[in-house]
Amino acid sequence: MNVRSREAGVVAVRRVWTARRGLLRVGAAAVVLAALSAAAPRAAALINVNFTPIHLVTQSQQILVLEVGPVGAGGAVGAG
Repeated sequence: MNVRSREAGVVAVRRVWTARRGLLRVGAAAVVLAALSAAAPRAAALINVNFTPIHLVTQSQQILVLEVGPVGAGGAVGAG
């Protein structure tokens, strides 16, 4: 076996191990993400279809209206 073929073999093995480490990292990240999502508390809500925006208006003490102008230079927005 000559030196070039040995070096080519070493390079090929390094590429395989680098690819395997990458897959291992992705797999570990997927396991962590799955564990975190399984441990997260579930949000439960009931939607009352008989409660409309009209009810909000009648039950509110104060209603604020903000009119926003167009976006100006530098991303600034002015209230009109």
